[in-house]
Amino acid sequence: MKTRHFAKILKSFRLRVGGLKAEGAPAVILAWAGVVLAVGVVRAIDRNAPVLPEAFREAKGLLEAIRADRGSVPLTPYRET
Repeated sequence: MKTRHFAKILKSFRLRVGGLKAEGAPAVILAWAGVVLAVGVVRAIDRNAPVLPEAFREAKGLLEAIRADRGSVPLTPYRET
């Protein structure tokens, strides 16, 4: 592949995700970063699959505890008056 064609392809690459817009080399880098991140997430889930039900139960318990404390007085630093 000639470098002319590669440069043309690189310049035409565009990425738009929500409010993020990128063109050219930054768009290519962000796309590859997204692929690498997705692979990492899949590997982490695959390796930790046996303990995920327990982790979800603990997270559910934590959320329930946080919701129960909404009516309580928030913690504030001690101040002398």
